[in-house]
Amino acid sequence: MSLTISTLRRLIVEVVSGLASHGFRRVVLTNYQADPDHLRAIDAARRELTRRRARQVLVAGFEPGAKPTTPMTNPRVRAP
Repeated sequence: MSLTISTLRRLIVEVVSGLASHGFRRVVLTNYQADPDHLRAIDAARRELTRRRARQVLVAGFEPGAKPTTPMTNPRVRAP
């Protein structure tokens, strides 16, 4: 099953906004789908959430715009 970029973006924004309304301050999206449309949707959602001043949104796995040696890890995501 595939979702359009706009549907996936809206889904991410709705879920993160809902979590933020319950007090979550940081959300980590785990993405192991390197599909360019998924990356565009995640990037658009993160930008929208930033404009709304929502909580911190991090991405683990394939990250939009990242150029690490291994895209499967994100050193900014650490266990508490």
